[in-house]
Amino acid sequence: MNLLESLGWSADRAPAPDPSLLPARVAAQHPGLFDLFTGHGPLRAMLRGNLIDDPPVVGDWVWVRPLGDQ
Repeated sequence: MNLLESLGWSADRAPAPDPSLLPARVAAQHPGLFDLFTGHGPLRAMLRGNLIDDPPVVGDWVWVRPLGDQ
């Protein structure tokens, strides 16, 4: 079992809206930044797009695009 599965993720949960996105779980919230758990290890993320007005909270599932994939 990988880290995301141990946190409750299942591929049946939701299809990726874009194949370049990774599922992640919000682990911690900081001013303007979020710590995330992904299947590739921990990431630190900033919000973009429509999430700025309605940010996720700790425990939420989000889709992320690693910076190298911009």
